[in-house]
Amino acid sequence: MSNTWWVDEDELLDEQLEVLGEDLFKDLILTGPPGSGKTNLLLLRANHLILASPDSEFYIICFTSLLQKFVRTGAGLYSFPENRVITQRKLLEQLLGDHACLPRRKAGETYPERDAVLKSAIRELMESGAGRDTYPVLFIDEAQDYSEEDLQIFKYFAKNLCCAADLRQGIYNSGSTGTTWLQTHRWGSSITLQFHYRVAPAILEVADKIMAGKFDHKSMLGTHQYKGDPGDVEVVPGFELPDQIEELIPRVLKQLAVYPNQIIGILVPNHVQLKQVVEQLLTSADLAGVVTNAMDRDFDPTFSVWVSTVHSSKGLEFRCTHVVAADKFADFQEHERRVAFMAVTRAKTALTIYHEKPLHPFFASALAKQNEEKISVKKIFGKKS
Repeated sequence: MSNTWWVDEDELLDEQLEVLGEDLFKDLILTGPPGSGKTNLLLLRANHLILASPDSEFYIICFTSLLQKFVRTGAGLYSFPENRVITQRKLLEQLLGDHACLPRRKAGETYPERDAVLKSAIRELMESGAGRDTYPVLFIDEAQDYSEEDLQIFKYFAKNLCCAADLRQGIYNSGSTGTTWLQTHRWGSSITLQFHYRVAPAILEVADKIMAGKFDHKSMLGTHQYKGDPGDVEVVPGFELPDQIEELIPRVLKQLAVYPNQIIGILVPNHVQLKQVVEQLLTSADLAGVVTNAMDRDFDPTFSVWVSTVHSSKGLEFRCTHVVAADKFADFQEHERRVAFMAVTRAKTALTIYHEKPLHPFFASALAKQNEEKISVKKIFGKKS
């Protein structure tokens, strides 16, 4: 987990220091590319708040439970306890419980059903006028993925919002209405970070190609502050999933030796493949006690190899990232490009993409290397070898 969280002001750039100088008690939106330190700055502003106003009740809201667990690893470096880092669901249940109107959980209630019940109860609470401005500040990470209703709920219960967002990483349908809210809300301050430090140039080149001309994307390659080697991008095509995992294992073992005490991420498109990948990895004696299912109740963040769905990896970072079954990104339809952009930028130094069937042309083109060889007429007429 080394180098994930800032522990000294000398590690910050001037534009990041500017964020820390902003008034805590006004609405602030912070945008910027992957690796620009948005989440870290939320934690530092939260640390500022608890030092300046220790009597203030506040929370840092994470979009997924896995992101909550990841962010909690940084809370230990600061002055607030990890129980200040929670999910939106936990916040809603707490608010409803405080007003004695938390609906009882029904047997067999699904996650979406529970979500709908909680939102309905919260709307009734807001309509009654109770609970307004309960918190001086709520810190909202990955704000681009919340709906307009979600953001309005946060704003109702918090006198001030501090949001971190990147529209290029909006990978849920819920964020389509929230994006408009974020763009039209009257913010007390809006700061866009330009520089970023996490992702190696070779990976940035892929990310830039994926997002070129989309979502007001500005090239990340020219503004990086990455310190280290140029990075490495590898594509492993034409293998079915079991064989992809066999190809992956020796690469992971080598990376564990090269990067001790660093996290290796293995990302899969959905939960069905996640189960298969974890089970096969655990048959390797060399990976015993190293691999953890990041989606499981028994997830252990001290392990070096995390296996997660692509969507749940948002907001996380890994020294090396392996994306398996990447051809299944087609299932994400209109979000496919943004999911691909988000996935590749989870990697700091090394990125490996595995697939069986052809990738979407935008993804394949972004990963392809420039061919310096002069193409002969004979080759033009030649068939695929």
